[in-house]
Amino acid sequence: MSEVIANEVFVPFFFNMLFDVQDGKAENVRSACLEALASISGNMEWKSYYAFLMRCLREMTFKSDNQKVLLRLVCMVLDHFHFMENSAKEAYGSVNQSEAGSVEIGTLTVLNTSTGSDNILEIQSRLHKTVLPKIQKLLASNSDNVNINVSLVALKLLKLLPKDVMELQLPSIIHRISSFLKNRVERIRDEARAALAACLKELGLEYLQFIVKALKAILKRGFELHNDILGDVSEEKEVEKIASKMKETRRLKSFETLKLIAQNITFKTFSLKLLSPVTSHLQKHLSPKLKSKLEIMLNHIASGIEGNPSVNQTDLFVFLYGLVDDGVTYESCSDRSSTFVNANMQSGDEVNGKIITSDRIIGSMSQSSYLLTVFGLGLLHNSMKNTKLHKKDEHLLSMLDPFVTLLTKCLTSKYEDIISAAIRCLSQLVRMPLPSLESQADNIKTSLLVIAQGAVNTTSPLMQSCLKLLTVLLRNTRVTLSTEQLHMVIQFPMFIDLERNPSFLALSVLKAIVNRKLVVHEIYDLINQVAEVMVTSQVEPIRKKCSQILLQFLLDYHLSEKRLRQHFDFLLSNLRQVMFSLLMLIFTSKHF
Repeated sequence: MSEVIANEVFVPFFFNMLFDVQDGKAENVRSACLEALASISGNMEWKSYYAFLMRCLREMTFKSDNQKVLLRLVCMVLDHFHFMENSAKEAYGSVNQSEAGSVEIGTLTVLNTSTGSDNILEIQSRLHKTVLPKIQKLLASNSDNVNINVSLVALKLLKLLPKDVMELQLPSIIHRISSFLKNRVERIRDEARAALAACLKELGLEYLQFIVKALKAILKRGFELHNDILGDVSEEKEVEKIASKMKETRRLKSFETLKLIAQNITFKTFSLKLLSPVTSHLQKHLSPKLKSKLEIMLNHIASGIEGNPSVNQTDLFVFLYGLVDDGVTYESCSDRSSTFVNANMQSGDEVNGKIITSDRIIGSMSQSSYLLTVFGLGLLHNSMKNTKLHKKDEHLLSMLDPFVTLLTKCLTSKYEDIISAAIRCLSQLVRMPLPSLESQADNIKTSLLVIAQGAVNTTSPLMQSCLKLLTVLLRNTRVTLSTEQLHMVIQFPMFIDLERNPSFLALSVLKAIVNRKLVVHEIYDLINQVAEVMVTSQVEPIRKKCSQILLQFLLDYHLSEKRLRQHFDFLLSNLRQVMFSLLMLIFTSKHF
């Protein structure tokens, strides 16, 4: 189709259709007209393209009601600019040469035009001296409102001009939009935020820092500031009267922003820097409120790292090992230093409170540095939980094996959160054929027994995690427990009142002990309690677990005739309650 026909027939036709559509009606027709006109402009010669662009700008002065539609059209026309492919390729790297002498710009493919360097300079001169002033005039005419489309048109035009013009004009556009964020009208602030987002999308991620610096230079007070996690601004925004006044103070988005950053950084390069907002506060005295905020920050960072596509499993494990090892080393050095300080205080000597270690993150003594260790252990646990741990993957096993010794050290920590997190990680690792498990098995068993014996509350998260790991160890045929250790386990407080307060976890531990055929007098008393619970409990999983324990006991243990008769008499006397579940277990048992 010739350019003459397109300009004299289709352009007027689509223009008329564009303005005939009423606002809010037949928007699909309007969008189709805009796309058609933009596509036509993408195949015009420079003179026709320039005339078409100027016509769009002139129409705005005569038809101010249609300014929004015309600005959309100008944006699309500038997107179809096709006269400086070579320079655009050098400047922005967005042009890909395709076959048969064509150039692909975005989704549009146009034929190469033989635009010489003189013509390019002339084109840029026209755009700079004629088109840009008109756009700037439009920006100035909207001094009381944010106009997203005008800002986008200005940016698209600046990208076609020499770099020095871009650098000269861009700050004024960004500063103008940013200043609207100081407006007291919520609608205008929302439009300004939308405009900045659209501008950044147009400019590219490399301009994010430039825009953030512009915002920091302009927004300096009250609701305009967004340092709302730590510091004075965060404390002001927590005041109820202030928090309820403005949209920006009613909801805190800094945590989500932290997660977003963690999702998009290059992990290997910036992982340590990502933690710097937290580590910079660990050297200070932490109030409960500040500590809670730091924990939330670390949780959002961990969530972001888990969704970061640049995270390599090897890099993650190396990072986590270093982080946890630093924390464990720091805690042990801190304990030794504390003893050393006390000894010197008694003798009247002064001691420097800092410790020189190989820490990469923690540089001096801090009572809250353990938060980073908990963060690392939590990230390690989630990584293992979300990864298929193949027992024959030698590379994976070689990376996980060093963690066994490290996690065993964590079991002796003075912080309950570290112990709980380490136990959860070990629960994943003990199922794997790791060489270090054999050498560390005794230390793990001893630590778990000490933790379980010292627990005041048997329903605490720490005790529950400890019992789960003990259950896994008891089921693991590669891990041996002595009769004394098994005897110690069944003397835990949770077994004292098993009949009145049956716990599914306690029953799981007992089942694993019965499987190891422990023969002590307490085991027979516990089995009697299990039989009673099997009959009286209203909870089906509890009844089922009790049935499994009783059946395993009757089949595996050598019982005297008297004791065997007692059990059968009990079953017969409660036949209605236990018959169905017990028969089902018998027929599904591996012994039959």
